[in-house]
Amino acid sequence: MPAMETVRRFAAVVLSGDHAGAIRDGYSPDALMQEKRAPRRRRGDALAAREQARRDRRARLETQLLADLLISGGSFIRHWRFTIFPKSGSERSQKEIALQAWQGDRFAAETFFYHPAQMKA
Repeated sequence: MPAMETVRRFAAVVLSGDHAGAIRDGYSPDALMQEKRAPRRRRGDALAAREQARRDRRARLETQLLADLLISGGSFIRHWRFTIFPKSGSERSQKEIALQAWQGDRFAAETFFYHPAQMKA
C-alpha cells in the first residue's frame, strides 16, 4: 500500500488536469487500465500517450474529486467528475468511479465505471 502522501500527490496531479502526467508518474510500467467491460490496456507509457492524445483533442478538461477516498488494503476507490470542453461544441460532464489497485507506490491496475449515457451527452 502506498503512503497517503503518494496517494494525495497523485490526486493533486489529476486535479491539476495533467492526466497523462499522473499516468506516467503514478502507474507501473506494466500497469493495466480498463474502462467498464472493455478490453484491458497495458503499459504505462502507452496509456500516458493515449491520454495525452485525448487531452490534445479538447480545449480544456476540469476534474473534481466528489467524495473522500475509500481505502481497503492496497485498493482505493475514487469518485470523480470530469467536465470536458471540446474545441468545438458544447461541454459535457461525466461522473466516474475508479477502482485503483496499488503495488508499492505505483498503480498496478485501474478500472473505471460510469454510466454510458454520459458519453452521448
